[in-house]
Amino acid sequence: MLIQLGERITINVLDIVSDIDDPDEEIWITVTTYVPGAVLYNPISGMVTMSWDEAGEEIVTITAEDRHGQASAEMLIVQVVDALPLEWDDGSGNGDIVVNMEPAYFGANPAVTLESIADFELSDIKVIWTVCNTITGICSDFGNSYNFGPFIILSNGGDGLAVGDYLTLEVTAVDSNGFDRATEEQYKVYATEPPIDTEVEAPSDDPTDDKNGALTPMTMGMMTIGVLLSLALVMVLAITIRRQKEGSVEYDNADQDYHGYAVTVEDSPLTEAPPPPPGMAPPLPPEGLPAGWTMEQWIHYGAEYLQRREEV
Repeated sequence: MLIQLGERITINVLDIVSDIDDPDEEIWITVTTYVPGAVLYNPISGMVTMSWDEAGEEIVTITAEDRHGQASAEMLIVQVVDALPLEWDDGSGNGDIVVNMEPAYFGANPAVTLESIADFELSDIKVIWTVCNTITGICSDFGNSYNFGPFIILSNGGDGLAVGDYLTLEVTAVDSNGFDRATEEQYKVYATEPPIDTEVEAPSDDPTDDKNGALTPMTMGMMTIGVLLSLALVMVLAITIRRQKEGSVEYDNADQDYHGYAVTVEDSPLTEAPPPPPGMAPPLPPEGLPAGWTMEQWIHYGAEYLQRREEV
């Protein structure tokens, strides 16, 4: 016989005792057990009331004796349970409760749904969940769900599971026979690092996509080189202009010597006077541009050269 801890049950002993020789009314019945007060027998009504405050196996002895002194006894074994077990599914369909849970990754607040696969119905369901940490040894979050879900396990203020976290599940319920049911072991899941996405994109059948994909890195590289070259050119131009402003143009008299004559050119900033427009330069001598001279020098200093040449 199976009864719930603290539950009070009654049995009519007269219905199960009889005398084959004499009337049943002449039978003397006694009911005993090892726990004082756990069993009470009323000889008038023939009702036995039983109740225990501790779980375990109990033995009730029922003795019947007739008026001739002949007696017989029967032992009734009673299993007193606090709650009948609920078993977690082992993955092969053996058990009572199946857990469907989203991956318990770091930073996640997984959703949980339970399912009963037992051969009895459950009511008054209560699911207790906790989030604990193996590093600190502290269970920081917990909650209840009064059905099999889905429900969300919120941990660390909603920031999700952290390193060292693990979550547990416990279930209590009442079965269709009125017995309390409870899981004897916690369902435990440890938080893990989310997997690295190693999925390789499938190649496209469109050749245009392949071409664009191949040119993209090259285009970026060319753009980078172009930017660097532009910066270098700007720096070179800036340095050149600065030197032209700070420096002066000198001409070596020896290089300007023409037929024993030397032309002395004084320093003059480039910004003093713009070059004369086309047609305003002095005419070249018959022999052409003096040796070592440039046309730009002739435009600026050719008149002076011709004047000195005439004086000689």
